[in-house]
Amino acid sequence: MLDPCFGRGFSFIMKWTITTLLRDGVKGTEEDVVHKALLHLGYDEITSMKMGQSFYLTLNDETTKEEQLEKIKEMCKKTLVNTILYDFKVELYNE
Repeated sequence: MLDPCFGRGFSFIMKWTITTLLRDGVKGTEEDVVHKALLHLGYDEITSMKMGQSFYLTLNDETTKEEQLEKIKEMCKKTLVNTILYDFKVELYNE
């Protein structure tokens, strides 16, 4: 039986995390509500907070770490992240 990777080179499986946060100056009502609730519960030491989303992607292809990073940034800009309202960062993810 032939190796499925025969003739294609090596496949690199990498896990990535994408974290989004509202851009500075963009107010999130959800953030305000949670912040006020925490203050109401007595957590007065909280001076500010930000909320966002996390995405976890696993890529399995024949590209380098740098190429995968660029591919994920492209995915973020085209589909995953509303870049008008949110900033994002991409990092390798280890479970």
